[in-house]
Amino acid sequence: MSALQRLYQDALSAFIAPSYGPLPAEPLLPGEALSDASQLRQHVLHFGAADLKSDDLKASASLWSRWHFSAVVAPALAAHLLLSRQLPLALNQVALHLSDNSRTERLHLAHEGNAQQTSDPFSAFSPLIDAHLAPVIETLAAISGVAPRVFWSNAGTYFDYFTHLLSAHPSAEPQRVNEAHTILTKRLRPDGQLNHLYQPVNEGVDGKRQRRLCCLCYRVPTLSYCDNCPIACKRRS
Repeated sequence: MSALQRLYQDALSAFIAPSYGPLPAEPLLPGEALSDASQLRQHVLHFGAADLKSDDLKASASLWSRWHFSAVVAPALAAHLLLSRQLPLALNQVALHLSDNSRTERLHLAHEGNAQQTSDPFSAFSPLIDAHLAPVIETLAAISGVAPRVFWSNAGTYFDYFTHLLSAHPSAEPQRVNEAHTILTKRLRPDGQLNHLYQPVNEGVDGKRQRRLCCLCYRVPTLSYCDNCPIACKRRS
C-alpha cells in the first residue's frame, strides 16, 4: 500500500484512494477525454439518464462535475497537506475509473507524485487548478451552457471542505495548510488574474456554512436544494 493510499482511513475512509502506475487491465477513460467536447457530452448525458433519471443537460453537467471534482480534489489536498507532495494531475497524466453510470469513482495516476518544491500556493496547486480543473471546466461549460463560475464553485466547495477536514489531521503540515487557505482567501492570483477558487463558501449569520452559488441540483425532479444552497438558505431566513 502506498503512502497516499494509507491516508484513506479515518477522515477519508468514506472516499476511494487513487490507483497509480501502469494502466490496469480494466478499461479506463483517458484524462484527455475530458477536454473532448463530444466524449464528455456523451458521458454527462449517460450520467444524467442513468444516475439522475434526467435529461436536463445543465443539471447533469453540474452534478457530474461534483462527483469528478471530489475524486480529484480530495487526493490533491491529502497529498499536499499530509505528505507535502504534488500529484500528477494534468489530463495527460490521469485516467478515470468510471461507474456504470459514467460517474468518476476515482483517479488513476501516472505515479505517486513528487516532493513539493515550492511554497507559492498557486504554483503548488497549479497541476490541480491550471492543468486539470481549468480545461475540464472549459469543456463542461461549452457543452452545457452553464456559466464556468458554477463549475468553479463546485470545485471550490470541495477544496474548502477537504481543506477544513484535513487541517485537523495530526499529520497536517501547518505551512501546507496555510497554502491551501491562501487559495481560498486571495481574490487575485499573483499575476493579477482572478482566483476562481476564492471564497466558494461563506458563513451565514447563523454560523452555518453555505455555498456562494447554487449547483443546479434543484433542476432534477427527484432532487431538491442542497442544505447549504444559497437559495435554500435565503428562503429559510
